[in-house]
Parts: sequence; C-alpha cells; structure tokens
Amino acid sequence: MNGVVAVAVLVVVVVVVVVVVSGSSVGLGVDVVSGLVIVLVVGVVVVCGAVSVVLAVAVCCCLLFLLLLLLLLFVFCCCCLLLFVVVVAVAAVFVVILSRIQRALR
Repeated sequence: MNGVVAVAVLVVVVVVVVVVVSGSSVGLGVDVVSGLVIVLVVGVVVVCGAVSVVLAVAVCCCLLFLLLLLLLLFVFCCCCLLLFVVVVAVAAVFVVILSRIQRALR
C-alpha cells in the first residue's frame, strides 16, 4: 500500500512541475504524458516489489531532473515524439538497472 501512495504523490508532483516549467502549450500534453509514463513505470515496479520505495523515489527525482533538462531543449526544438521516446527509454533503463541492483542486494 505504501507503494501506491508513493506513486500517487509522485504523479501529482510530476504533473505540477511539468505544467509550471513548460511554457509551450503545444508540447505540454507530450511533456505531461512523458512524466506520467516515468512515474507509472517506476510505480508498477514498486507495487510489484522489485524495487524498494526509497530507490524508486530517488530514481523518479533523477528522471524528473532529466525531464526538466529535456523540456529546456524542447523550447528550442519541436521534436515532441523524440522527446517522448527518449524519456520513456531512459525510464526503462533506470528501472532495469535498479531491479538488477535490488536482486544483487538480496
């Protein structure tokens, strides 16, 4: 149940930060979806018990920082699809790395 609460909080935080930071109404939908995909991917892993909540929160913070950097790049280019693909790919890589670290610690 703690994992579900953590995921809900992270979803709210990501949406608020993305909406505040993004100045582009065209890319706003893609940015919000990208943030939600990151949180949901990590959240599913947390709920399934593959990664601890603390590690998942740390990863979400790193991914959120990366997302903000990508938003800054997005201001100068209109590659919505590329932005989305990059964010999802990075989220997937982080989840795989964390799951392997968690297995090694067990």
